[in-house]
Amino acid sequence: MKKLIIKTDDDARAYLKTQNVEVNEIERNGKIGYIKEIRCPRCGGTGTYPSNMAPAGRCRKCYPGPAITHRFVSLIDLAKATRRKELAELKRQADRKKEASRQWMDLLDWARENREVLPLLKVDHQIAQDMRNKLVSTGARWGLSEKQVALLKKIKADVDKGPEKHVPVPVDGERITVEGLVVSVKEVEDRYSYGGGCTWKMVVKVETEAGSWLVYGTAPDALMGATEGPLKGCRVRFTAKVKRGDRDEYFGFFSRPTKPSLLEEAGSAVK
Repeated sequence: MKKLIIKTDDDARAYLKTQNVEVNEIERNGKIGYIKEIRCPRCGGTGTYPSNMAPAGRCRKCYPGPAITHRFVSLIDLAKATRRKELAELKRQADRKKEASRQWMDLLDWARENREVLPLLKVDHQIAQDMRNKLVSTGARWGLSEKQVALLKKIKADVDKGPEKHVPVPVDGERITVEGLVVSVKEVEDRYSYGGGCTWKMVVKVETEAGSWLVYGTAPDALMGATEGPLKGCRVRFTAKVKRGDRDEYFGFFSRPTKPSLLEEAGSAVK
């Protein structure tokens, strides 16, 4: 960058004009300059700084002096100060550009080492977009963890599979054999218990060729004790009376389950 020399008032005027800085010039003691207004940085020149204890209290930084002072600044000093600010901003811009270039090179290196992950980041999903934006903004400084990659694979599988199709509960008030995946298990208060006990409820998802439907009811004790891990994620089978829901035909309720059996535990088949 060409060195700028500011020695005379004409040099200062010429430079300030390029920076769109205008002041009301005055002469004092043989120097050309302007009167700079300096306000208290705490109260902004009001002289008061409200607080909970003193809503109209005086500012402790400028009191008892004036909240606004004036100082004569020569045109040459103003131009030099403006030049220092300009150089500092140019340096910040250069540093940001250098950092962006470094992050981009780091991102390219990470992409070359993780080519199998790139298609997962292109999935049209909010979580995938957030991960992609974070990688770009940080230059893949932290990369992706194994759990994040596993989540991206699951998201891509769900997107490729498309929206799930639901079908109405096939019966209303009849006993049928229910076989499906436990998607939810929760403990609720038993309204029919005199002692104020609790019972376990579960939601089972039944998948068919036409689509899937859900059924909700009390989890049999035999199923709760059939697995060492959580019941959620297990495939089960039982016979029960199933009634279709009033507000949602794709959701039903089962009661009086019999012949419960655990077909597959969460993540592994039962041997």
